[in-house]
Parts: sequence; C-alpha cells; structure tokens
Amino acid sequence: MKKIPLALFVLLLFFTVMQCGGKKKPPAPDTKNPKYYFPINPTYEWTYASLGLDCEVYDTFFVTATNKNVRYVDGVNQSGWDMVSLPSGDTSFMFQVADTIFYIKSIHSSRPDPYKLLVGPIEAGTFWKDRFSYDFDYIIIGFEDVYSSLAGVTYRGCVKVSRTSSDNDITKYFWWSPEYGRVKEVTYLSAQCQSGEELLSLDKTHVPP
Repeated sequence: MKKIPLALFVLLLFFTVMQCGGKKKPPAPDTKNPKYYFPINPTYEWTYASLGLDCEVYDTFFVTATNKNVRYVDGVNQSGWDMVSLPSGDTSFMFQVADTIFYIKSIHSSRPDPYKLLVGPIEAGTFWKDRFSYDFDYIIIGFEDVYSSLAGVTYRGCVKVSRTSSDNDITKYFWWSPEYGRVKEVTYLSAQCQSGEELLSLDKTHVPP
C-alpha cells in the first residue's frame, strides 16, 4: 500500500515537469529594431530640460504621446503617434516604416518633411543619410551609459548617434535608452555646447487632462 502514494507522487512530478517545460518563454526583444529605443504609450509623459549655451538649463517642457493616428505623408497614409509638447502646444508625429523611424517635428510647420530619426540595425557603425530635403549624415557611434546630473539617474545601454552636415561644423549627438527613449541631445560647434535637451523624468502613469 505504501508504494501507491509514492507512484502517484512520481507521476504528479512528471506531469508538473512536462507542463513547466512546455511553457514557452516570451521572445527576447529585438534590440536591433529602432522601436526598442523609442518606447511609447499614451500614458507616458516625458519632462525635459532645455539647454542653452554651454548646456546651461534655461527652461523645461513636457512631451506626451497623446494617441495613435494615421497621417498623409508624401502621398501615403502612415500609422504612427501624435506627440504634443507643452507649453508650446506643438504636435509632432512619429511613425516607422521597415527599419526606419521617421519624425515630423511639427505637423503645422511650413516644412513638415519627416526626419530619418533612427535606422536599424541598431549597432555600432550603422550609417544613414537623411531625406533629400535635409543635408544630414547620421552614424551610430556605439552604446554607453549616460549619467544625468539633472535627473540624478544613470541611463543604461544608450545608443549614441552622431549627426553632421556638409554645410557647417555643427555636430549633434543623440542618446536613446531602451527604457526611456530619447534621454539627451546636444549640439556642439567645435567643442562648445550650443544647445540641447535632457530628460528629467518619465511618468509612465500620466493621465491626460
């Protein structure tokens, strides 16, 4: 009689192991896809510091991903996200086509041409030229941790992108975090900081008024 409980226990253990082994692990994130570095959700609100000469803070502003939308861009309907900046009230538009994230800085601008903001594969050495209406060359320099003294946070594993133009000696750097999105951008003329933006916080529970 004592062997029956033991047999049942062994059988139960076997089925438990089989069930656990049968559960599929969630797929690993595609870290080479640009959208991995542009997390977006309608409850997200980013707070940024505006930087002036020598990267001194002179103002703050907020960016909220308000809703998904379809906009007519270059003769094609593109599905993406409207993003509103406050206090300016400007609405930008982000959408992705294949391995490229495009960004329209202001949909009400007299020049609403989208930038090629990020292009995959996201790895050191990836190079792209912007659209014909912009004279910009981009290259992914690599990955690095970025410490923000303003936010008191270290953003881990950021993609660092350099943007240059044949028209001038200005270099612009962008840092993109998998968890926060764009955490910093700085424009340099020679070695002097001319302007920039730096993330102060990301509220993932924001409820629009």
